[in-house]
Amino acid sequence: IPGSDRIYRTGTSLREEMLSTTVEDLMPKKVLSLDWDSVKSISITMDGKVFPLNRNEGGDRIEDAEKGKQVWKINNGTETADLTDALNALAALEGEVSTAAASKEVLFSMIMERNTANYPQMKLVICEEADGNCVVSVNATQFWIVDREAADAVIDQFRTALA
Repeated sequence: IPGSDRIYRTGTSLREEMLSTTVEDLMPKKVLSLDWDSVKSISITMDGKVFPLNRNEGGDRIEDAEKGKQVWKINNGTETADLTDALNALAALEGEVSTAAASKEVLFSMIMERNTANYPQMKLVICEEADGNCVVSVNATQFWIVDREAADAVIDQFRTALA
């Protein structure tokens, strides 16, 4: 510790682990860790369509709320979509941190408007990569390489919820 005259002792296994740890080892594997209660609206673009969604404030059935369901109003109307499975699948999506942006087609994008001072708007994009995998970006500053099947499974969850 700079400026400290303390000496710390540790076992060789911990020392070896600390010396072999890379920045990539410290980066999160999960693509998106988010408190969904902070999200007030979502705009999803997939398959050439845009789906504006707003939180279904006060419109959820009590039993749905108790089960942690995520029911959203479509386009501020009376129609709703249960995004529980889709948002859970997105929250479980993992990949390897990358510095390269995607080079092919955008498959899915989601803009989240939040009621927070930090990151009041977040944009998640899933793009097809030249090698057949996908690149997921958050705010075009963090990138993950994700297995194409895993990305397709998440997108299919949203297709099902919004059908």
